Amino acid sequence: INAEYMGYSGMLVTAKGIILNMLYLIQQHGFIPNGTRRYYLNRSQPPMLVEMVHWINKLHPNTEFLAECVWGLEVEYNFWMGARSVPVDIPEWGTVLLNRFFVSTNCPRPESHKEDLHLSSNMENEKAFKLYADLAAAAESGWDFSSRWATNPNDLSTCHTSDFLPVDLNCIMYIMEIRMAEFHRQLRGTPYHQEKRYIVHGKDVKANLLLHYLQSIGNVVDFVKLEEGRWFVVFRDAVESLCRKVEIDGVEVEIKSGSTSYFQQQATRRAAAINALMWDKKTFQWYDYNHVSGKRSKIVSSSNFFPIWAGCCTNVQAELSAEALRRSPLMQAGGVSATALATNQQWDFPCGWAPVQWFLVEGLRRLNTEKTKALAKDIALRWLMSNYIGWEKDGKMYEKYNVCNPGSTGYGGEYTQQDGFGWTNGVAIYFMSLYGQDLEELLKKQTN
Repeated sequence: INAEYMGYSGMLVTAKGIILNMLYLIQQHGFIPNGTRRYYLNRSQPPMLVEMVHWINKLHPNTEFLAECVWGLEVEYNFWMGARSVPVDIPEWGTVLLNRFFVSTNCPRPESHKEDLHLSSNMENEKAFKLYADLAAAAESGWDFSSRWATNPNDLSTCHTSDFLPVDLNCIMYIMEIRMAEFHRQLRGTPYHQEKRYIVHGKDVKANLLLHYLQSIGNVVDFVKLEEGRWFVVFRDAVESLCRKVEIDGVEVEIKSGSTSYFQQQATRRAAAINALMWDKKTFQWYDYNHVSGKRSKIVSSSNFFPIWAGCCTNVQAELSAEALRRSPLMQAGGVSATALATNQQWDFPCGWAPVQWFLVEGLRRLNTEKTKALAKDIALRWLMSNYIGWEKDGKMYEKYNVCNPGSTGYGGEYTQQDGFGWTNGVAIYFMSLYGQDLEELLKKQTN
């Protein structure tokens, strides 16, 4: 969001600097920590770097810069597809990896040590250790804290974040796979393109001879037969293109770039899994999936509508879901609430957050029907009016807002209300670039 805001504000150098800082963190740690503090080195945050790169690449294309970013994004993708992935079986697709928030720890969060100890005070060690890990995983999600993660929404000690395959995280991972396919396609044929995934075509070539040749030109870590005469091969390190035509034992073999196909296939499989496990045909929403119990959550959350943004569904699903959002209790005078359940947690009712408004408005705009465009404008203007009323009243922009009382700050959580605020400012700037004239007209009507 801030990369997008800086792009629209003419701050491309600053936006690129932020991305380079994130890439440095990936280079040092293999992922982007939840913050640049030593005690955050066991947890990350939602992997939105890929969208930052997408926006900068869209506003100011630069092949060399994109190639540098793709290297880091590959590392981050592998991080998320490790311990933060869970295999699920999907009819017609077999085993598919979906993602979760997960932190390996058996200690309270250093920044909230007293609070975590209090929540676990009556627990046996094993349950307390699981709670510590799940509280940290909730912090990794950015939704700290919310009824989404608790089996008893009003009791934070029942937090089980790592049991859930969240809708929003898997939509972000879907977008990551789509963007990575696009980036590899854009880099193909340039001096900066480095590749480690390839598709090999060779009718009648013997597999052992083919593998022997591939091992002679690189360190092969995966060699899979896709179908007769076609293999998928992965080398340990990304190197300058190995695309070529060769003859092996009298048979012509062609090695082609495989990353674009790989990420496209991953995205297709993920979309199938999201719709198979999370889509509810009665409510027209996608719900977080509990992979331990094998059941969908029942929490009505703004994240239930993120597939509209990601585009990992059919247009029919998206339009039905958009109408469900319009009719839902999430829609309030000052924007869209995080969830429909009041728990006194900051990521529950009636708190509204700028990133949520952005995801929803962007998704509705992309659908490009008269109804969804009208709903996108409606949400954006409700949010902007709340921002304006609060700024006019207090001279401040806030981290979160009470969507039931436009202009009022949100509440709940473990810390006091934050003034500022980066993503609130960024979303306001972007929404005004889209609907600034509509906002002016609305303000004039209210003044009159």
